[in-house]
Amino acid sequence: MKIPRPIQIVIDHLNKNGYEAYLVGGCVRDALLQKDCHDYDITTNARPSQIQALFTTTIPTGIAHGTV
Repeated sequence: MKIPRPIQIVIDHLNKNGYEAYLVGGCVRDALLQKDCHDYDITTNARPSQIQALFTTTIPTGIAHGTV
């Protein structure tokens, strides 16, 4: 699976700061079906507040449900 550079930067930044980060959802399905991926979701064990502290720009969409 070819991961776009901006997505890899997010995963690497989370990893370097001690958090796990994995691609999930439609991009994994599409990769398995050998289709182009256009939407990337990342799951992590970092809490929303920790993610917001790690990145200068975040969008708190669904923050009440743990989605940043």
